[in-house]
Amino acid sequence: MPKSPKKRLKNRKTKSKAEEIPMLFNRIVRTAEALCYTTFEAEAIVKKLPRPFNNSISSAYIFGDSTVDPGNNNYIGTIFKSNFPPYGQDFLNHIPTGRFTNGRLITDFLAEFLGIKETVPAYLDPTLSMEELMTGVSFASAGSGFDPLTAQLT
Repeated sequence: MPKSPKKRLKNRKTKSKAEEIPMLFNRIVRTAEALCYTTFEAEAIVKKLPRPFNNSISSAYIFGDSTVDPGNNNYIGTIFKSNFPPYGQDFLNHIPTGRFTNGRLITDFLAEFLGIKETVPAYLDPTLSMEELMTGVSFASAGSGFDPLTAQLT
């Protein structure tokens, strides 16, 4: 007969902080590996799929955090930056652009799949052309988030 959940919890050994930290680190590493794998899979899928036949989408405007930040943080005063190696080692021209990845972002793959552009630039990039602005930019910024108290500020 299986043990009840209460008995299983009661018999379970409590782990110390020293034992929990390696487990947490291991989870973080496994999650990062899964995200990298997902990015490589997304690139392979986008390259195999046919382009939309009658595409009525002409631009892409992105909002978010570090998962879709193409380099806006390069132009604001923040400690969250990724404009140095190893970031960008698999990106076009192998240069870090402020993307929190070694290559393109998922939004870049989506924009390419939709036939809009190969990469979505940062809104704050001072070299933006009017055409780039009209076909889509990213307003995403690493370290951004939602705080429920924001709505209560006066």
